[in-house]
Amino acid sequence: MAEEVRVAQKVDSPFSQRDKAKIKAMITIDMHVSDLKKALNFYVELLGFTLVRPPFHLDQDVEDNAIIRVDGGPNIILVKKPNSQNNGRSPIVFTYHTDDIEAVYSVLRDSGIRTNERFDDGCGKWLECYDPDGNLVYVHSD
Repeated sequence: MAEEVRVAQKVDSPFSQRDKAKIKAMITIDMHVSDLKKALNFYVELLGFTLVRPPFHLDQDVEDNAIIRVDGGPNIILVKKPNSQNNGRSPIVFTYHTDDIEAVYSVLRDSGIRTNERFDDGCGKWLECYDPDGNLVYVHSD
């Protein structure tokens, strides 16, 4: 029975033979919230998450994001987005880490995956791509 399950779960050979992107770990999850203070109260004060970075904004004196974490998990970036449930974009964005963002970009591009241009924001190199359902995925490299 166990052998049947393993066989049924195998990926077809042509797919498994091609080059693959080398993702190392999930490092952050972006979660859109309509009220940052209420979200922080819920996750930090009520559920016991750790506040990793207090609310701030990179370019202005506006508090629009904060980082929290539950023990053993990745960072969760709470991002203030007005009408977050109706903004036409997935409210949760997964961020994965790789050692070679150019290799990941090449594999995705060559496979016909929708990607945005790579960029460096001073915290590392980034790539935005979309899964088959249109969900935004970030890939980060140091």
